[in-house]
Amino acid sequence: MPRVRQNFIESTHQYLGGLTKSLVPSGNAPLDSYLTNWGVWHLIKCDNKEDAEERLLNLPFVGTLLNTEDNYTLTLRYWRHLGIKKGQGGYQRMADELEETSITKIELSNINNCVEFLSYAGWISSALLVGKKSLIHHLRLLGEEHLDVAASYNNLGTAYLGRGEYDKAIDYYEKALAIRLKSLGAEHANVALSYTCLGRSYSVKGEYDMAIEYYEKALEIQLKPLGGNHSDVAESYAGLGVAYSEKGEYDKAIGCHEKTLEILLKSLGNDHPNVATSYNNLGTAYNEKGEYDKAIEYKEKALEIWLKSLGTEHPNVASSYNNLGEAYSNKGEHDKAIEYYEKAASIYDALEQTDDAQESRDKIADNWINQAYALLNHKRGQEAYDLLEPVLNRFPKNENIPYCLACCACQFGNLDLALNWFQAAEQVGDPEKIREFALQDSDMEQIWDRIKV
Repeated sequence: MPRVRQNFIESTHQYLGGLTKSLVPSGNAPLDSYLTNWGVWHLIKCDNKEDAEERLLNLPFVGTLLNTEDNYTLTLRYWRHLGIKKGQGGYQRMADELEETSITKIELSNINNCVEFLSYAGWISSALLVGKKSLIHHLRLLGEEHLDVAASYNNLGTAYLGRGEYDKAIDYYEKALAIRLKSLGAEHANVALSYTCLGRSYSVKGEYDMAIEYYEKALEIQLKPLGGNHSDVAESYAGLGVAYSEKGEYDKAIGCHEKTLEILLKSLGNDHPNVATSYNNLGTAYNEKGEYDKAIEYKEKALEIWLKSLGTEHPNVASSYNNLGEAYSNKGEHDKAIEYYEKAASIYDALEQTDDAQESRDKIADNWINQAYALLNHKRGQEAYDLLEPVLNRFPKNENIPYCLACCACQFGNLDLALNWFQAAEQVGDPEKIREFALQDSDMEQIWDRIKV
């Protein structure tokens, strides 16, 4: 709503789900070894899905890693479908094959790995399509309390989380947790995994107290056998840091992110994209705390790593420029902020021409608004208005744009125009929340008497 600040929850959770996979294989199936040995999870976390697909389709290597000819034949059949792009029917065929009543327990185990991969790779519809049908066979062959059924529930939870259906994700994660508690006891690593998944779900849902409760439960289990330097521990600390930062408890958030960073530096080295995300999260916490020089220091470290590992045109690089622009704007260095916002804009403009444009639309809109606010803070309200007004039609459901235009109009003294834009923002967003915010926003002070109920 109103002022746009860079929300780092999304970027953090992009890597939380796959963090363990990049460090330690789970050891549950041959495909785990394959995915780990050939770096597929690393490619996914770097958003390099095309290379991940190509690696998965390097089928001679699959043959050397799978144990039996029957297992190889079945797995080959399923993984071949992963090379078929969304919309071409490949995943539908995979799901249709799951209608076969002759499917075995070993085959189901491999299918679970497929569903997990699809979820973390971002192919959510495909994960749900295959996952729901495989769950039917899991229940039929194994019963309601088998650990593979718990894994199936967990995979579906991850898929629904990726789709943004948080209540459904929580429901499936809770089902997985119930089975694991009964079968494994309260101190098992897979129980901690369930707690972490629930913490992540509640965090992105905005229920931060619940998120903190589950992350702390996970850490209580993980710290005993694993010590303080394991990837699972890093994941829980990172999640805790996000939740505390969103609650406004910045010192606690910084402490958690520092612990995450320490673990990742030891296990991944100085130049890994996950280390960059940890630096970025630290920078965001310091930015929210008002320590802008420290925020800039950490965000510049994140940018340096992302430029090296992801290239100059990656969305994470654009986000990093945006983050630095925000920090400089908060520091009062508005010219510097505009410089970084313009760098981000050049990347976002290119992204709008790609298949990823829809996923990037909120970030693209945020960048335009951030640029406008930087000009506004520089007392250049007419320039901010002229920058932002032409892009309004590209983001018709974003209430922040008409709200910002109202602020601009207030600054250059056209109060009737300001009121019109404020009313346009109300039509798009939640009128009560927008009015409540505006009546505390000094940029809107000139029309306070006209918007009071």
